[in-house]
Order: sequence, then structure tokens, then C-alpha cells
Amino acid sequence: MFINSLGVTGVSAAVWAAATRNLSGPTTSDSSGPAGTNVTPGNGVKGAWTQLIAATTALSYAIIFVVSDTQSGGNFWFDIGVGPAAAEVAVIKDIRCSITTNVGLTAPVFVVPIVIAAGSRIAVRAQADFAAAAIAVNVTVLE
Repeated sequence: MFINSLGVTGVSAAVWAAATRNLSGPTTSDSSGPAGTNVTPGNGVKGAWTQLIAATTALSYAIIFVVSDTQSGGNFWFDIGVGPAAAEVAVIKDIRCSITTNVGLTAPVFVVPIVIAAGSRIAVRAQADFAAAAIAVNVTVLE
């Protein structure tokens, strides 16, 4: 099973079948893939936590983290955390993503094996090495 940051659930096999699930990157108009959640990175420091999933539905064994490359270039670092609002704990730190001026050509996808308890709130925060606008991200947890 999986649940993504839009609350969509299904069997994990569907995540890997290109005909059933598009992990090409989060966009607001992608009819077969999930829309992204905007995260505003701090310039040189981690920004605020942004909720991606309010509560996981079951014990999770891995996550798929996708970043939209809508910026004109630069480096980003993402932390994925669990816990209630204002008490998040980073369980995956400094996922680095470099984006070039070729906007829209790539969507970095990170698969991370990690056990996350059922009922966990998942959030993300970001840092950039420049004054970046919000960037769309998506997380899918494999249960």
C-alpha cells in the first residue's frame, strides 16, 4: 500500500507501473501524477516545516520524495520530519538537489528506505543557497 501527500492510497505495485502512476515530478496540471505541495526554502537556513501527510495509514517502510525543478538554478537541501506541528523531528536530513537552468527537464526522485509508524504526520522543510521562490515537492510512503 501507499499514501501520498494528497491522501491518495493504493497498492505499492501501482507506484512502479508507468501506466498507472506517473512519478515524473509534481505539477499542478499533471493529470496522471500528484500535484506538488509548495515549500518555501530559507536562503542559507532551513525554512519552516510544511505538512505533506497529516497521518500515515499504516506502518511505512520507505518513502519516495520528488522535487519539481521550477527554479532557474541553484542548490536545495530538504529535511523530512515526523511529529506534530511545531514539534517535528527530522528523520531524513539534507536531501541535496541541484537544479540547472533547464527548468522542467528533470524531476529528481529519491527513494529512501525508512520505517515510519502508522498515524505519523510527515512534513518537509527546505534550504537553498539563493533567494528561492517556493518549490513543489511530493512524498509517497510505501506501506
